[in-house]
Amino acid sequence: MLTLTDLLAIEEDLQVLEFAFEHDDFLMWPLIRAYVLLEALYAEYGLKNAHAHSGHLSLQELASYVATTVRENPFRDASPRSIVMFSSGITNVQRGDTYFNRLHDHFALELQQDTLIIEDSVRRHYLRPRRFQPVRSHDWIHIQGAFGARLTRLSSRDRANTLGLIRYLKAHFPHNFEPSFWDAVQAMLVERGKRLNAQHKCYDALFERLRPRVVFVEDGSYGVRSYVFKWARARGIATAELQHGLVSLNHPAYNYASALAQSPRYRQHLPEFFLTCGRYWKEQPPLVIGNPNLSEYTKDAAALQREKGKTVILIVSGGGVPQLLGSITLDLRGLLSPSHYDIVFRPHPGEIPMVTERYDQLGRSGIRIDLSTDLYESICQSHVVAGEMSTALFEALAFAKPVFALDNEYGRLQFAGNLFPRFKDAKELGELVGGKSTVIYPDVGYIWESDWRSRYSEFISEVKSGQSPRSDLKPAKSSVGGGA
Repeated sequence: MLTLTDLLAIEEDLQVLEFAFEHDDFLMWPLIRAYVLLEALYAEYGLKNAHAHSGHLSLQELASYVATTVRENPFRDASPRSIVMFSSGITNVQRGDTYFNRLHDHFALELQQDTLIIEDSVRRHYLRPRRFQPVRSHDWIHIQGAFGARLTRLSSRDRANTLGLIRYLKAHFPHNFEPSFWDAVQAMLVERGKRLNAQHKCYDALFERLRPRVVFVEDGSYGVRSYVFKWARARGIATAELQHGLVSLNHPAYNYASALAQSPRYRQHLPEFFLTCGRYWKEQPPLVIGNPNLSEYTKDAAALQREKGKTVILIVSGGGVPQLLGSITLDLRGLLSPSHYDIVFRPHPGEIPMVTERYDQLGRSGIRIDLSTDLYESICQSHVVAGEMSTALFEALAFAKPVFALDNEYGRLQFAGNLFPRFKDAKELGELVGGKSTVIYPDVGYIWESDWRSRYSEFISEVKSGQSPRSDLKPAKSSVGGGA
């Protein structure tokens, strides 16, 4: 089977950089890169996509979506803000009566008067009310881009370049896709290219009003929103991305062929600064900020721990191997006595619309399906955490829980070493739960930096003043995939 390193060979000779849209000389490869690489890895290792597509809205839901998008459009009361955060809505968790963005809200609340969050809906639903204010709708700009695409026809040069890139990939990409896949990628690329002009006008107008000194883009390294980085940089605005989840040796969004990573032209489409949660996550000296959501939550975690009683096993899905993990969970239920063990299965947030399709049998077998938005609450209410290699396993370490990882080929490619005891089937997991293995408790501070408040303050101060970051706050350059 091909590894990510094998797939990245397509980037070494920089031929993919020969194809650009006329508008702003915008490179085509960043707009499809992560999708193509991820689909190849899914096919090579038999993985499923963790994220469901948006479903149909009722008329009432559609009316609510449109009204909120218009009411919260980012140009409403757009006064200057030195910090703008472009965030996904899916990182919101419900705490009390409001939704809290686990990635951005702690940082935003530190400098509330200086910060604006511009947030996506979640499959065209807004999670409201939000704890932090002001929050504006990013969908407004997406919709302007979609309308602009309907009124735009690609130039003959752009059509030739999109076709040229697809032909080049068909001929040289290491994984052999069906022709229909490349047809779909070409259609995706054409649509994204047609949106560029309208989007560029929106972001330019927005940046002119807000005058930010730094913009953060969640998932920015995936490339789909690389235009935010390019157009912000063109206006002298610093660009950054906060680590939102797993950063691994085999994650295509955070690993690049060395030639591509060193290309000044390509780097215009990437964040200047990649801010990690701890030193563990990068092989190079990292720009470490920390994970405030985890640090603040675990301060009171001892008071939230589940009392003694039945042993609660939390199985966490990464969405990649639903059939395998579901089967292991069912088998585990048969192996462990219900009078001594409760088993809770937590789907990946992107799987929520597919829960019945993927995991209906678990619910019918007495296994509770955990659909709560707050992972940390679920970890607190468990005694053992197990699942696919994902950020959730690393987060569970901060709660001093025994943590076990699924031992499959793709998981081994993600992270080397023996940080977690691993299991291949329900029998092995049952033995681990029963204490037949030594549990390793690593240096949590190495994985999750706790001094997030002072580090963030220093980073913002240095960016605003134009100073170079301190010695361990270095811009990402080549591969940022880490983890040992």
